[in-house]
Amino acid sequence: MEKWEKDPQQSTVIDDQGQTVLKPAKMSDDDQVKLTISKRGLSRGFSKSVEDAGRWLVESLFRLIKIKKGKVKFSKEDE
Repeated sequence: MEKWEKDPQQSTVIDDQGQTVLKPAKMSDDDQVKLTISKRGLSRGFSKSVEDAGRWLVESLFRLIKIKKGKVKFSKEDE
């Protein structure tokens, strides 16, 4: 934050419409992402059935919808 406050132009980009936007943060090789599953849980998932995998996917999507408080956009269905 302090580095950006000292030189805010360093972290900004002008888009096609002339608006100032922030550059995406770059992850270094040392950055880690914390997963919500253990290594054991991940390895056990490979032995589950397709039905269990489908259920897990649907539950994950419902969880994301709940986190976003229903403010989600679904893709259009092909008819």
